[in-house]
Amino acid sequence: MSRNVYQVFNVTLGEAYIGITKQFVRDRVASFREHPPPAIEHWDFRGEIIHTSSIENFEDECDAALYYGGLMKSLRGSAFKPVSNDLFGDAS
Repeated sequence: MSRNVYQVFNVTLGEAYIGITKQFVRDRVASFREHPPPAIEHWDFRGEIIHTSSIENFEDECDAALYYGGLMKSLRGSAFKPVSNDLFGDAS
């Protein structure tokens, strides 16, 4: 099953969430309004400026995890603080 790597930026707070999902990215992120991952429970999806982008699709879970790690490293020194802490939040 393919894995989608995606980014969600909270411009208001200056935070970035990077995730991996088996779902369509739009469906996964839409679920955050009601059931956000623990790392972003403090985000206000109705009142803060939030941008989402689908980055890459992988057939291999290991490749997705390696890419995820590279994206997390790429945030070092950027204007956004990385807040991701779970690779496969919807792995079930």
